[in-house]
Amino acid sequence: MIKILSCADITGIADADIRHFVMQRTVQLFSTEVWDADLEGYMVVVEAADDIQSDYDFVGNKGLVSDTFNAGDVGDDAFGSPFEIISHHPVHAFYEAYLQCNDEMGIVFIIPDEVVEQHADLKQLFLLLQVPFLNATVCCDDTCELGGC
Repeated sequence: MIKILSCADITGIADADIRHFVMQRTVQLFSTEVWDADLEGYMVVVEAADDIQSDYDFVGNKGLVSDTFNAGDVGDDAFGSPFEIISHHPVHAFYEAYLQCNDEMGIVFIIPDEVVEQHADLKQLFLLLQVPFLNATVCCDDTCELGGC
């Protein structure tokens, strides 16, 4: 798990497409190069080695596949996704999922397709709830600079 709490954290993202997308998204979401994660939120890049349940217990008792209402599992009629919106970026091979934590702050999760493919329940959740999304244009090299990042 890579938590993006400031622009400096973006350098820890190995995948160039995801790194450049996160650079663009931070400019769109946050007020400055260093923001208050407790007030404005933050971003998380999910990694292949992460346990989507125990590493993400802050989302709920089943991590990224938690049921907001504790009523069932993914696919059950009563299941309530913790995410407000889920979109897929197929050209860049990742999902973006937004978790609203309170009235002011939220967490943006970036989940590579390879991670989703490893977890049938996460894949089912994302396929059921994703909304159509035009692919984001990202810079293609490390010279990309946006805002303060």
